[in-house]
Amino acid sequence: MTEKAFRAIIGTWETLLFHWPRLVVLGCVGITFGGDRQFWAWLPRVVHSAHLEGMPMKNRLIYQSSEYDCGPTSVTNAIRFLFERAEIPPAVLKHIWIMGIDTFSADGEPGKEGTSKASMRYMDAWLECFAENCQFPIKTAFLDMEFATVQPGSPAWRCLERGGCVVMRCSLGGDGHYVLLTRIVSQKKVGLFDPYDEYPDPDDPAREYVFDQPKALNRIVDATILSAIDYSDYAMGPLEKRELLLFWRSDQ
Repeated sequence: MTEKAFRAIIGTWETLLFHWPRLVVLGCVGITFGGDRQFWAWLPRVVHSAHLEGMPMKNRLIYQSSEYDCGPTSVTNAIRFLFERAEIPPAVLKHIWIMGIDTFSADGEPGKEGTSKASMRYMDAWLECFAENCQFPIKTAFLDMEFATVQPGSPAWRCLERGGCVVMRCSLGGDGHYVLLTRIVSQKKVGLFDPYDEYPDPDDPAREYVFDQPKALNRIVDATILSAIDYSDYAMGPLEKRELLLFWRSDQ
């Protein structure tokens, strides 16, 4: 089987699963095309996912376009998650991308260290100012250090309970990364949307891949992992690395 044919098959499965609601993909098979490259085909070994009912469904969330734009992509996804397309001011989208990807690599290459904490703080301040002056119904709050926790009773947890969402800095593959928390699945699990388009380890029950919720989430992760102080995937890590940017609608 050629890689082109394989990707066509995967596209068919994605279409089928998108129109087959309330399902979570649990199984996969590996197929190798020459060399060492392996692609995971996620096939329909599924279970009912009634715990995902009642979620807000505004716009499909998007994936990042490069290795470095997870920050503005996740902030954009927060806006897409909370608002209908017709409600979103173009100025908000414009400024998210102007403010993001503001770093320089060790070799002096612009943008190649992704988005900084300072940029996320500025997005918080700019969105609050825009909301006040342009009557855009959004509230934001930036938390870091010991205040950046995702556990019952925390500000982030309460934000999710009220239908908001949270951009979280974490690790992925040992590198800094931003994802969007969108749902409390249970007191022990949180749903999130990871903008990095890569299939996870199919044998990792603590990081479940969700295939059929493109407007809300694509992972369900143990809450204990999010609060871990190490550099495992989706862990916020040490206190000095922790960042959360909370979003919720002010008119609901």
